[in-house]
Amino acid sequence: MREAVGTAVFSSLFQRLQPLNGKYIGECVTLVKRYLNLPPLGNAADYPVNLDFPVLDSVVVLKEGRQGHVALVVGIVGDSIVLAESNRSYDGRILVGRTIPMDDKRIKGYYVPWLV
Repeated sequence: MREAVGTAVFSSLFQRLQPLNGKYIGECVTLVKRYLNLPPLGNAADYPVNLDFPVLDSVVVLKEGRQGHVALVVGIVGDSIVLAESNRSYDGRILVGRTIPMDDKRIKGYYVPWLV
């Protein structure tokens, strides 16, 4: 289910994860695995990439940190993506709402589990 607002589109995960903002969950891969029901795929840097553009509820694979970083794409607003992520500040906490441009150089690509 999607909620459209002008040029913004949000997945149902956006609303579902909002109350958890700031709560402890652990590593970024833990959040992604839990909310997309994925098997363990290793560190964030080990996540495969099978798409070069964002899709709601996909995983954005980023070249950040020592082991990489993954986050859920919970919104698309113009030329930016809205993320739900964990451990961004190395504190294990959930952060919902950070936006980054789609052409950000840190983006390695996107992983869409239902396309495999």
